[in-house]
Amino acid sequence: MLTDIFNDPEVPPTSLRAANGLAFYNVLYNNQIWLFRSDGTKEGTFPLKTTSIAFGENNILAINNSIYFSVISSSGSHQLWKTDGTVAGTVLVKEISNNILGATGAFDFFNFNGTLYFLSGVRYSGQENFQLWKSDGTAGGTVPGPAFGDRFRPVAFNGYMYFSENNVLKRTDGAIITAIKTFTFLDDPIVVGTNIYFSAQDGTTGAELWKSNGTAAGTVLVKDINPGTNISSFPAYLSNANGTLYFSAVTAANNGRELWKSNGTAAGTVLVTDVFSGGDGNVREVTVVGNQVVFTGNNSSGPKLWKSDGTSGGTQVIANFYSTQLVNAGGTVFFSGTETIVTRLYKTNLTPASTIAVSPLTGPGSQPQKMFDLNGTGYFTADNGINGRELWKTDNTNAGTVLVKDILPGSGSSNPDQLTNVNGTLFFVANAQEIWKSNGTSAGTVLVKDVVSVSSDRITGLIALNGTLFFGIATSSQTLQLWKSDGTSAGTVLITTFPNTGNLAAIAFNGQIYFLAWDGVNSYDLWKSNGTAAGTTLVKDVASSGGASGPPVILNNYLYYVLGNYESSGQVLVRSDGTSAGTTVITNLFPGDSGLTISGLFKAGNLLYFNVLGTSAGRELLWRTDGTAAGTIQLGDFDLHYTEDPFIRQKTEAGGKFFFVPYDDEIGDQLWVSDGTPSGTNIVKQIGQFANDFTIDHTAAIGDVIYFTPYDAATGTELWRSDGTSDGTYMVYDLTPNGSTRFYDLADVNGTLLISASAGPLGAELYKYQPAPAALRINSGGASFAASRQPYFYCRPIFQWHDANFQCSRRRYCQHNG
Repeated sequence: MLTDIFNDPEVPPTSLRAANGLAFYNVLYNNQIWLFRSDGTKEGTFPLKTTSIAFGENNILAINNSIYFSVISSSGSHQLWKTDGTVAGTVLVKEISNNILGATGAFDFFNFNGTLYFLSGVRYSGQENFQLWKSDGTAGGTVPGPAFGDRFRPVAFNGYMYFSENNVLKRTDGAIITAIKTFTFLDDPIVVGTNIYFSAQDGTTGAELWKSNGTAAGTVLVKDINPGTNISSFPAYLSNANGTLYFSAVTAANNGRELWKSNGTAAGTVLVTDVFSGGDGNVREVTVVGNQVVFTGNNSSGPKLWKSDGTSGGTQVIANFYSTQLVNAGGTVFFSGTETIVTRLYKTNLTPASTIAVSPLTGPGSQPQKMFDLNGTGYFTADNGINGRELWKTDNTNAGTVLVKDILPGSGSSNPDQLTNVNGTLFFVANAQEIWKSNGTSAGTVLVKDVVSVSSDRITGLIALNGTLFFGIATSSQTLQLWKSDGTSAGTVLITTFPNTGNLAAIAFNGQIYFLAWDGVNSYDLWKSNGTAAGTTLVKDVASSGGASGPPVILNNYLYYVLGNYESSGQVLVRSDGTSAGTTVITNLFPGDSGLTISGLFKAGNLLYFNVLGTSAGRELLWRTDGTAAGTIQLGDFDLHYTEDPFIRQKTEAGGKFFFVPYDDEIGDQLWVSDGTPSGTNIVKQIGQFANDFTIDHTAAIGDVIYFTPYDAATGTELWRSDGTSDGTYMVYDLTPNGSTRFYDLADVNGTLLISASAGPLGAELYKYQPAPAALRINSGGASFAASRQPYFYCRPIFQWHDANFQCSRRRYCQHNG
């Protein structure tokens, strides 16, 4: 089991809960949301179960030494699970909704007299209805109850559940619902002593603090903290600390939200302290720990974690950085903290000295992305922590890895995209609406033209033809503008416009660009352009109606493409030499099946591969074609993903073979290979068995070898290679020996594999493999760190060795001695 939690640094741990002295929380890990547990040590912090649940849902709760939580399965069903903090003790309780369209839940967990209650919902025709469930932790004891028109979070008081529904205070015994009092605004209640407390507005005051003994007559205003009919203090984060109510409230006198307490009387409802005198303390997440509360709030120097015993003098700072998701686990508070732009899981015993990080330091890194080979130089985008995400290049050395230009000066990002080679000059999109070009120098990186005038429009489909750049502008009204550019502002011009076409996906062929588009008359069909309006013409009207599947692909000097809904059923595979006479239908795929969905064509060797959905088989089918009807055959069938979209992915050619990753609901992601025959279409090598999980996110080929990033229980997610045989499939390097590496991109640049990966303390940086990796440090944000020495790995020239570890400066260059 992994213990290093190298989660996405931009997605912190959420939904923190406590049981049995352990902290439980959701975190994005290996591109999926997992439930983790932690005992406050590195060794005791590990994943329990993938949940696929959105962050922020109230769907984790501790009851009777068990943690209950929600899971969305790979089939789309909503499930209730429970765990005792061990992998073996993490089990399914019951399916709540079996892939029902519009279903939500289980969520809004609640403990009522030692029994779990929760809601499930179904959306239909724009409305959502809810049902109350209860569970004793067994499948038979998990049963539905009454229906509700709104979500609610109740409290247990005097044998009833009290809750707010449509601004009405109500109660239920789990079967009968009774209304107590109607408000114009009503928030969720909390129990303190012999009353429930809540924030409400009745029309005579603003939103203020109220209490109720469960009767209409006993439901009264406690105090008008911020006086006035339409002026509110908005009490929030109500918490019960041994009979004293703590909360935060807003007043004009204190310039913002501060910490308050109440004994249930107007005179006993008082400000504890003004943590930010003259400013907004923004006090939130008030959490009880014994007789004290901890909370988040700001003073003049920024966000902090605080504690308070209910007095001004006893209100002190615990952690001097941004904190959130507070949870009390047996007197130890776990929380998500962001210190020096790095977010980690922390714990504290309410003193600054006891406040320490639980999960290891993972710097934000530069996260190199969109890596592109231009004549042996690697171009990519990265964020060095100073200039934002901008254009970089590398010659595969540390000294040769440099920022090309800070296009948007300062810390903002121009986000270069769609890098394209036009006769040795790099063209790309920047600031989402501009065409730029670069010769690899700062001075030679210049704006060509700002071509987008409406922010909702987008540039699409950059492609080079004979020294000219072609591209499209897809508008919010679903029209496609076809443009060309010679690299000058004056020479960047609109050619023509196509209605009802969402994007440009073109290919250069015989001196022109070819693409599928709809002119509003001929449905989707093949078009070609020589760069003039008159020279932009329909090749042939093949389909009377319907859409297209992907761009045209070249095979043996012909274009191939797929058109949908031919003669109201099936889809057709078409071959063209670029002329009307030379454009013919090869075969009608699955005639009579109007619901067919076919992926785009993918070339590997002398064959084209595609995957098919919507057939009577109820499976995802893999097909191939050699350009003839007889040579268009099925190779295999695979599990259908619950999204019912074409799912076979990571399509890659290496050595003329077709590599791919299908969906498998039993053994999870595995790399497959095909030589174009059914018998030659097989799993390369089974690596682990992780049902429904998606663990292979990146592939790249160099020569006859494909590199990919699977997850293996023994090593975590690391870099592997394959030549299509079992013996030739193995891990080539373990970037994170005691954990799991998060990969962002792989690319072949002039025979060298460039790798964007987060391998621990460095954060996400650029590595190379030829055959040994070398870290090229771009973002040096954060303090220096120490790492365990590995005898086969050395760093130069900045790193200096010590007996047990090495100290790293802010500029780093790591190279494998292999």
